[in-house]
Amino acid sequence: MRKIDRIIGSLICNLLIPLNNQKKKDFNEIKVRKILLIKFFGIGSIVYCSPAIAALKKKFKNAKIIFLTMSSNKGLYDKNDFLDEIIYLDLKNFSQIARDSLNLVSRLKRENIDLLINFEPLSRYTMMIGLLGRIKYKIGFVLERPSKNIYNAPVDYNEGTHIVEKFSNLLKPINLTTSLIPKKPIISKKAKENLNNFLKKERIKDEFLCVNINTSDLILERRYPPEKFAKILDSFLDRYNYDIIFIGSKSERNYVQSCIDLMKNKVHNFAGKTTLPELIHLLSRSKFLLSNDSGPVHIASVLGTPTISIFGPETPELYGPLGKKDLILYKALKCSPCVKVNNAKKVNCQNNALCIRSISKKEIFKKMQEAMNYK
Repeated sequence: MRKIDRIIGSLICNLLIPLNNQKKKDFNEIKVRKILLIKFFGIGSIVYCSPAIAALKKKFKNAKIIFLTMSSNKGLYDKNDFLDEIIYLDLKNFSQIARDSLNLVSRLKRENIDLLINFEPLSRYTMMIGLLGRIKYKIGFVLERPSKNIYNAPVDYNEGTHIVEKFSNLLKPINLTTSLIPKKPIISKKAKENLNNFLKKERIKDEFLCVNINTSDLILERRYPPEKFAKILDSFLDRYNYDIIFIGSKSERNYVQSCIDLMKNKVHNFAGKTTLPELIHLLSRSKFLLSNDSGPVHIASVLGTPTISIFGPETPELYGPLGKKDLILYKALKCSPCVKVNNAKKVNCQNNALCIRSISKKEIFKKMQEAMNYK
């Protein structure tokens, strides 16, 4: 999908540029009644968009704010008051993408959107949405030629700043500053009750911790070896009387189980058994979260749950959690970080993921003991 988006998407964007407004409007000429925000990939990234989104709602109180994202993110910010409507797209197959895209463009034309803020730095698809939807004023990151000719206000993608700052910088063209503190998801009473009942059914102790051995499919090199996870967690359970809950999606369940099968102690495989709102409530109740660099780390952090995150190809300086109870393992080798937006987040590792493998089991166990002392 990324390759098609990069090659074909760039071609289509260049062909569509003549459809852009003949005269690019100045923001001061626009009466902002409807705003479209786009962020598809990365639950953690969506968490870090939230300060900018909340600032927009505070500034444009009477404007309708619509958020466009993937269906896999359903339940993250559905209950928060800074979004008026969320449109979900299912990006599983190309025929469905084409059909849903046509419906989306038709709808956006009817909505008559005044302002687009595109939080996706790499997607040409989102640029096409802005063009075909005939949105009056468009803001987005500029990384290559199409974006320079599409956005009224192209914003430089500063590779050296934390992602939450990058997203906040998108509001500078409209003279709006933001907090850098992400917003907590608001979880429904029903989701809490469902999760609590499930924990009782599974006979989970009041004292439990969550473990995430997964990462998104975009960068699987972020995975710490599952056999090392198994040994660390067995050592932990030999000393502490806690339940351990492995989290993940339905598609990750078998991978999670392969790690559990290496353990001598009993643990719980919740991968694919909770909705996103239920997972958020689970993380809020957890003693701490041990995880690879992935979305659940950022959710847990913003909830105030202590986290232990393992970084390798990416750097915590740019993508790390921001809470006071967040512990990070990162080696910062000479080749680190190798994953950047400017190289389309491709990993071309010549060292067999040494950045991950060089983190010892002892170092992780020590961080777990440290996290036990947090209240």
